[in-house]
Amino acid sequence: MTVEQESTLRTLLAAISGFFICLALLIAVLNMSIMAGNRRKRGESGDRPASFIPILSLLFAGAAYYTGKSVLGFWPLAATLADPATWSIISLPFYLLSKAVQRKEG
Repeated sequence: MTVEQESTLRTLLAAISGFFICLALLIAVLNMSIMAGNRRKRGESGDRPASFIPILSLLFAGAAYYTGKSVLGFWPLAATLADPATWSIISLPFYLLSKAVQRKEG
């Protein structure tokens, strides 16, 4: 592979990775707006279930990392750090464990 072909391939992979990063960030912004809307409307209509899309942003960020890891490193995975749904997945085991302990004590 010539230097020019390798440069073109790296540019193409970076563009594909950028597309997946944009999709992951779009999902993160959507989840943030859903969370803000649910907090605003909580007083009006009681508890409303949050409609997060947690796995989709992780899939897009994973695809961005896979396609552009040689060019971008770990930066595509940073898009998932902004997503509140990702943090809900991370905190779910701790929440369930605390509920189980409360049920056992009470």
